[in-house]
Amino acid sequence: MEKKMINPTKIYKLSRVLNSTSEFEKLRLRIETIKQEIRLEESEFTNPSSTMGHNLSNAQLRQLEHSIVQKKTLSLGKYLKMLAVEKKLPPVNDDTFGIATINKSYWSKLINDTLPTFEKNKLIRISFFLKLSLKQVITLLNKAGFTLSEENSRDYVIIFFLENKLYDIVDLEEILLSMDMRSLFTNSR
Repeated sequence: MEKKMINPTKIYKLSRVLNSTSEFEKLRLRIETIKQEIRLEESEFTNPSSTMGHNLSNAQLRQLEHSIVQKKTLSLGKYLKMLAVEKKLPPVNDDTFGIATINKSYWSKLINDTLPTFEKNKLIRISFFLKLSLKQVITLLNKAGFTLSEENSRDYVIIFFLENKLYDIVDLEEILLSMDMRSLFTNSR
């Protein structure tokens, strides 16, 4: 099987972006805005009954408060289940995730919240497979105790791909390896 050649134009464009202060600053501000939106969503409506001038009944207010508490406490597994339904993920088997190399057993443990620890690389691969938005990826990683940092070159490349809706894991992997960054599939460089 012939190895696909790395597109030098992609590498050149990305290296220019990585070295461009203005592009870096734009992306940094975008990430900060998304993180603020997530924090706001998690704290929003903490006391909806104090809102004046609404026409909600007490039962509706209790239902709203219950929904808000559930949203704030959505586990990583429940969040992933919600995203999988939203993205119309077919029934999962060992071939479902293809190149992302996530097996049925891992997926099952992940969505049922039975994994003792999470792996950032696997969550990123799942994110690319599901074609999640940058905001959804940040939320998912936050629930697992991780983040994407524009200060980290590898994370910056991942952010760049997500922000530009470039979901090809092979292209991402080629760029990471060509820039001597850690692979999404191993912990080695």
